[in-house]
Amino acid sequence: MKFSRALGVVTLTAVALAGGVVSAAEARTTRAFDVKFHSLKSALAEQGFSAFHRQNPTITAARATELAQDPTAHIGPTGKLLYVDRKIAVPDGLPQKIPTNVSNISLNDFLSLNSRPGSDRTIFLDFDGHTVPADTAWDDPTYGNGGNPLVAGTYPAFTLDGDGSFSDAEKRAIIDAWSAVSEDYAIFDVNVTTQDPGDDAINRSDLNDEVYGTRALVTEGINSWDANICACGGIAYGDVFGMSFGQPAFVFVSSDYQSVSNFDGKLIADVASHEVGHNLNLDHDGSSSDGEYFLGIDDGKNWAPIMGGGYYNGVVQWSDGDYEGATQDQNDIALISAAGAPLLNDESNISKATASVISATAIDGVINSSSDVDVFKVAISGGVVGIYSYSPTDYSNLDTKLTLLDSNFKTLFSTDALSVMTEDSNGIGGWPVSGMDGVLNADLPNGTYYIKLEGVGRSGAYSDYGSLGAYSIKTRTPSASTIPTKGTPTISGTKRKGKTLTGAYGTWTSGTAFVRQWLRDGVVISGATSKTYVLTAADVGHKIQFRVIATKGSYRQAIKVSAKTVTITN
Repeated sequence: MKFSRALGVVTLTAVALAGGVVSAAEARTTRAFDVKFHSLKSALAEQGFSAFHRQNPTITAARATELAQDPTAHIGPTGKLLYVDRKIAVPDGLPQKIPTNVSNISLNDFLSLNSRPGSDRTIFLDFDGHTVPADTAWDDPTYGNGGNPLVAGTYPAFTLDGDGSFSDAEKRAIIDAWSAVSEDYAIFDVNVTTQDPGDDAINRSDLNDEVYGTRALVTEGINSWDANICACGGIAYGDVFGMSFGQPAFVFVSSDYQSVSNFDGKLIADVASHEVGHNLNLDHDGSSSDGEYFLGIDDGKNWAPIMGGGYYNGVVQWSDGDYEGATQDQNDIALISAAGAPLLNDESNISKATASVISATAIDGVINSSSDVDVFKVAISGGVVGIYSYSPTDYSNLDTKLTLLDSNFKTLFSTDALSVMTEDSNGIGGWPVSGMDGVLNADLPNGTYYIKLEGVGRSGAYSDYGSLGAYSIKTRTPSASTIPTKGTPTISGTKRKGKTLTGAYGTWTSGTAFVRQWLRDGVVISGATSKTYVLTAADVGHKIQFRVIATKGSYRQAIKVSAKTVTITN
């Protein structure tokens, strides 16, 4: 799967509806709470948890207690949990729009994009307009603007310029948004598409129907529910993945955005992933400092959770509330999987025996858990290697670490550039975030080597919980220069049990640092990492080598190994 996208930030507010699934008839006839109850806290205090639980069966008492502290949590007249989210203002100074790298996707394909065709589960990003029928959970005359039905009617296609046709800029924004949402959901067996899959691919007919999903409708709205009137960026029911009664989720793009010169797909993607997250039973990720949404502004991290407000940040990931000041600890990934979008099965390349061979032709893969490690094999014949792994989008969720192993599957060294967590004076993070890709360059003896690829966190910014997603990995010409002067290690001393061998580095460019290792028949001798080594009985009948891994500044690392000694004797 190849996709990529550009980023930008504009104003938004999300309004989300959450709760258990009920039938249309139940929603019209059941009134568990009087309409005067506007907050969940008040409703629970006066009516009790049991009444609330009847209409929201997936919400436990403990979770309801937590939600009661969220000022956005309300109760609709049906008794369903209703998020009414506050408006998030845009700070002065918008981030610079970055160049896109989706030139491999034709603008003409903007409404036929699929991230995982063939999957039984679907997230349909609907950009070309949709008629929302009456008689659904959305038709609540007691909520909305002036008592009008909330959604029934025909919604116009996404537009930035008010014109009925799609401009090239709008097509590019659609491609960018699709690629970013695809990255957010890349670890799940779900197809993110801009191509209408038909209602049967979204609506679940019964529990035996395994083909279902959700529609995220991207639109400005209509008179009865207009983005400019409600000042909202998105609304969605919770825990309704596959349920026609709670469809669609709304992603509002207001005409106010037409004045934003650098508008692209970031706003759409951030709101769409967030609202679909509500469809998949997720609540908000807040913080003790920001309230119901963790925004990440002015914290110097340039990170926020998808279910918070990541609109001003370069790294936005799924979360389990392991950041400082988190207001809840939902396991986003587990809940999404349980609600209808199962995790992908892991690839088989998890060991030396099953390692995939990499070359200049990229191999695509997915890191789908914090414990997932993918293994690759590479044959070196020219004494040098360059390995590059990268996300299919500039807005990556995966922070990559690469580890080089020798032919015996023993670690030589790892590379993990720090992701750059920059923010401007308004707390708006910079992107694309450098340091997320995996880069490994080395001069080394010819032979067979292995590469381990995994996701990692960044100390003080984010953990490895949400450092997941799609990647491509390949060999390439090294992106760093060789150390100008490289020496050849040598060994001196008597080659007999009980005697001491001394390793010498040879002549290297000044300032080079070394990691030492003694080898027995090419295999690492555990704990033997000093310049000297005392021969033991285990060495008798074998040959010894002295290896150094040399590092100097931005030069590529160099692995040099001495010649083998004669056979060690008693």
